[in-house]
Amino acid sequence: MSDIHYVHLLQYYKVAYNNEQLVHFQQASESPYFVDNTITLLKYINILGQVYKGKGESGSRGSLVQAKFIGSTGEHIIAYTGQIQYIFTHSFTPPPTSSSLIPLLHTHCRPTQLLHNSQHTFAFIKWYTPENDKSREYEHVETCFPTFSPDDFQCVLPVHRIMLEVATAEHTTRRKVKKMLVIPLPKKQYI
Repeated sequence: MSDIHYVHLLQYYKVAYNNEQLVHFQQASESPYFVDNTITLLKYINILGQVYKGKGESGSRGSLVQAKFIGSTGEHIIAYTGQIQYIFTHSFTPPPTSSSLIPLLHTHCRPTQLLHNSQHTFAFIKWYTPENDKSREYEHVETCFPTFSPDDFQCVLPVHRIMLEVATAEHTTRRKVKKMLVIPLPKKQYI
């Protein structure tokens, strides 16, 4: 993984597991709790019959997506639009915390039964800059700016948070402002 993107992966794990003790792989000798920089790239991933790919795989088809984020109050689900740059797996087992060991006092579980899955599948996504214009909301079309937001730890997205593929089209307003129309492409699920 590139050094630039690795910093975001490390920060993702620190936030996801609420653990600031995790260190950079180059400081692994200082702490047993480090995040490795080795990843395995995937050409695509199939989630419930929908195939998602990085932008380099056959153009942009399957790379433009909306993903869900839970609002700060926990009540609202907010969808953000972005483009998958690449999909990858990463192995990481978080260090045990005192709170994860409390259930052991009241059950007959072994500590190994409380470990998280060490194999994680992520998409590295560049997010389009959101726009607050809701004028097309009832047409099921959203708008955003055709530029990417700066990269941060939220670019590292667990693939289970991908909601659906989207189509995009550029639109220039009467005031010559370029915007991007985002049209959701939901897929029918056969069960």
